[in-house]
Amino acid sequence: QQRPTVATEHTKRDDAAHQPGLSVRSEPHDSALADVWAWCKENGLRVNKLRPGYSASGRGLHATEDVKRGDVLLQVPAALLFNTRSVRTDQVLGPVLHEAAVSGTCQLNPLATLCFGLIHERALGARSWWRPMLTSFPKPEEMVTAEQFTAQELKCVPWAATLHEEH
Repeated sequence: QQRPTVATEHTKRDDAAHQPGLSVRSEPHDSALADVWAWCKENGLRVNKLRPGYSASGRGLHATEDVKRGDVLLQVPAALLFNTRSVRTDQVLGPVLHEAAVSGTCQLNPLATLCFGLIHERALGARSWWRPMLTSFPKPEEMVTAEQFTAQELKCVPWAATLHEEH
């Protein structure tokens, strides 16, 4: 099954390119983004009016032409969704998670399940089917972390309380 993502409002193409000081590069500047984009398309991702690129706000998908209400921009097949279902149905992790849940040894919440799956896939390295996706993730030094904000700033984000402890 494919879940289309539909634009809900009229959007001008490459709006970022029309903002002062913000430019969009049409080609990815690293091979990881090019690799994951090709991998997604090879595995059924259908794309309309979008391309990957980088701007001052980071990487993302940028419109290549005007987008109108009702336009289908992406169709993502279920096989490309890394979610709790894909982790629980994994040939190796599925039986382990099922046995742990049935025996009462361990019951993982959805976030922990995803983390467990990512750790497993990362450990597989080149053998992981998800490798192109995993290698496209930002490196730790490229990410914003809770430690970069004050406790006062984090109070503005309800879920952030679990990420930052005052000492």
